[in-house]
Amino acid sequence: MHTNATASEREKTDDEPAEPFSPYGEGYMPLTCAAQWHATNGLRVPFDRIGRKARHESYRKILELLASGKIAAVGDNVTGPPKNGEIPPYEFADCAIHLPDFDEVDAWEYVEDQPVLLSYAYDDMEAWRDLFDDQIIRGRCTIWRRIKLRKADIIAHLQVQQRMRGSGGPGRPTSIPNLIIPELLRRSAENQLEQTLAAEARVLSAWLAKEYPAEPQVKPRPCEIGIRHVYWKARGRSK
Repeated sequence: MHTNATASEREKTDDEPAEPFSPYGEGYMPLTCAAQWHATNGLRVPFDRIGRKARHESYRKILELLASGKIAAVGDNVTGPPKNGEIPPYEFADCAIHLPDFDEVDAWEYVEDQPVLLSYAYDDMEAWRDLFDDQIIRGRCTIWRRIKLRKADIIAHLQVQQRMRGSGGPGRPTSIPNLIIPELLRRSAENQLEQTLAAEARVLSAWLAKEYPAEPQVKPRPCEIGIRHVYWKARGRSK
């Protein structure tokens, strides 16, 4: 379960993100950007090659995590205060999905029956903030606008679909990019990093063995090599 957003965090959510499609780092990102990151397997596949079904699957997964409270969301409450506040998980339950840039069906045709998540493809922050954003619509009325998701929660719970390969040697699979790195970033966001790289590698190696015993295992020393750059960046230090 996520922790509540602080006032200072909410005040920063309208800043132009340096990397709008990246969930790494602090703060929040537009819901549409999180969906694109997931649908493209961490931006490994060009977005224009992603079909409508894959896009909807990513949105559906995000909605499930939002409704369960595992991902925190903030947005503008159009119906009343707070203008920029945390969105209750129940707002995302049973939402239909409408992507105007890709879907032919008009959201207004079924908005009477259930809430609708309306999401436009991201162009830039100005366009997203002014009109082409992420919204929840109920009974033909927009309830929430400019919906953003907490990056640390995305890293912790929304893993990309594609397993990455490499690092253990030619042709050998590795769990470092898709499991260990996201866990390291989650630990960093919650101030749980060990004080040394070697200690962090031991913790992550043990975590992988316990939580994902069926996945390719990584011993502490290879883990240390694989996480070095991300670890020091998370610690705010150079190599």
